[in-house]
Amino acid sequence: MLCKAERACCRTAPLDAIPPLLKASVKDELWENRDLALDLLGRLKLEPSVVLPVFGQALKDVDARPRRKALNLLGNLRPDAREAIPALVEALKKGDEVDERRQIIGLLGGLGPEAKDAIPTLTELLLADQKAGGKFAVKDAIVEALGKINK
Repeated sequence: MLCKAERACCRTAPLDAIPPLLKASVKDELWENRDLALDLLGRLKLEPSVVLPVFGQALKDVDARPRRKALNLLGNLRPDAREAIPALVEALKKGDEVDERRQIIGLLGGLGPEAKDAIPTLTELLLADQKAGGKFAVKDAIVEALGKINK
């Protein structure tokens, strides 16, 4: 749902002009445009150094759909997604949706020992989940992720 001008630019602009255009669209006021821009950035198969900061920023989106898109795209970038570990940890701290938390935890676990900086946050979340009587439903995912990170 990019505007007509943006769609025209995507068709006619030189390839090196497209990523900045899409990066700007990730900040659009409409979630549909932000989601589409993320999707297009993912399809362009750009260098991880170009897209990781954008995907990490999208994890802070107020709407869940662009956040989920960013998580899926980060999952496609493993092992290069290690640069997004700080953004993933921050999203895990602030997130309250169980499915998103599980996905973030799975991504961190999939990065193995590279994600060692996430251990304190994962441990805190595990303890909070236990205190809440399993309300967050993330215990199994955290235990699995910690096992992969501590290899």
